[in-house]
Amino acid sequence: IAYPPGAVHEPGFCRAVYTAMSKTGDAPETMKSGVSYKRLKALGNEMAASHKKFAPDPHWYVQFFATDVSSQGKGYGQRLLAFVAALGDKSNCPVYLECCGERSERFYAKQGFRTVHRIRVEDAEEF
Repeated sequence: IAYPPGAVHEPGFCRAVYTAMSKTGDAPETMKSGVSYKRLKALGNEMAASHKKFAPDPHWYVQFFATDVSSQGKGYGQRLLAFVAALGDKSNCPVYLECCGERSERFYAKQGFRTVHRIRVEDAEEF
């Protein structure tokens, strides 16, 4: 899912997933309380703060980006991300995204994205 500049969007993958699951009643109990909830909430808060800090001006926001496992390695993700990057170039607005894990970070780096900030949620009890 990509949001164009000026569109209202809720930053942070974790917050979006939690909000969607809560509204449909599909959130598992571990996401509603306890350590998992605290970690999810802490990560969501950190992601929202990072989004505000690193993308304060109009931007394209790629909130969800995935390729079905059976279609990975065929270039579909690269082409789709190139299309989104071209939208950013054409509108003269940067493209902002968040990812999780070294594999995803490497994929985005190969497409010309750079890491500007990392969030590490060690222990929910700290929050």
